[in-house]
Amino acid sequence: MAARAVKKPGFEEGLARLEALAERMESGDLPLDELLKAYEEGVKLSKELSKRLDEAQGRMRSVAPGADGAPQVQDVILKGEEEA
Repeated sequence: MAARAVKKPGFEEGLARLEALAERMESGDLPLDELLKAYEEGVKLSKELSKRLDEAQGRMRSVAPGADGAPQVQDVILKGEEEA
């Protein structure tokens, strides 16, 4: 029997899972051992999502005509990241 490749959930699915974990932890209804498991999963998921955002930001580029008319690749500055 051939092994199946495990597909990582997309960013949006990961974010939804993180939000669901936070809601469960905030409810106050979890026993301590389940609370700790949820916390550990949330920390791991948060790090993974942050890493994905950093990688996506590093890949964002725009192509615009340069001073000589030739195409020039520039980094995209995201809203809220303008340098002061």
